[in-house]
Amino acid sequence: MIVVMKRNATDEQIDHVIQWIESLGYKTHPSRGVERTIIGAIGDERGKEGLLQVELLSGVEKAMRILK
Repeated sequence: MIVVMKRNATDEQIDHVIQWIESLGYKTHPSRGVERTIIGAIGDERGKEGLLQVELLSGVEKAMRILK
């Protein structure tokens, strides 16, 4: 799954999202760009539905599933 942060997301919001994803047992791969940060979430497919709740966290624009 890819989590797209809002353009004005703070470092604290980004760190919180990373910690939240990791608390669900996923590995994170943040990529900080000039205008946006995206966070890749890698892990067991069985928990993907719960991971979609990430969109409710502050600073998150959207979450996108990556199809096989």
